[in-house]
Amino acid sequence: MPPHGPLSVEQLAELFEGRTRFVELLAERDDPLETAPEVIGELDEAEKLEALDAHPAIGAGGLSARSAAEQGTAAEPEVAAELARLNQVYEQKFGFRFVVFVDWPHACVGAEWVELLAFLPSVAMQGGPHPWEVFESHPAGRGVPRERLQPVLAAVAGFFLQRSTLPPPPGLSTLREFQRGQGIEALIWLRRSLGES
Repeated sequence: MPPHGPLSVEQLAELFEGRTRFVELLAERDDPLETAPEVIGELDEAEKLEALDAHPAIGAGGLSARSAAEQGTAAEPEVAAELARLNQVYEQKFGFRFVVFVDWPHACVGAEWVELLAFLPSVAMQGGPHPWEVFESHPAGRGVPRERLQPVLAAVAGFFLQRSTLPPPPGLSTLREFQRGQGIEALIWLRRSLGES
């Protein structure tokens, strides 16, 4: 469970991978982690980017102890090289670092292949291989029956495409374009799975 109550700038800098304007504003709050969404709303775009860029890129070396525990450090050299390439492609396209935040109270555990399925449209839209090629060759995806795959794939495609029609949230002007790209890749995969061209 995350700590409640005041936290020092140093404690927050360790949690958020560096001293940024975001961290400084949080330290002024009585319950900084509870009010973090409100504080984010007070930041300008440059300050939001500063907070994102404080986090290490996925698969990067030289991690803090916290990031090493979260990300792990045992990536094969080919995996690390591919993550570095995908990070670069993402940053060039969207202008900021790819960071995954998990709202732990809502995290859940399910079939391993579902997470892989939901992730692969993002890889494809950023110039990676077709999602079905990776899925069918990955141990988590191999052998998943179509009757299980197709409803989840339809849900993922529908989610991303529906979300892409909404106005962008403040400070995330490229989010809906990104979600549209994910949705299109998922839809292409679904059509292929259904035998459509």
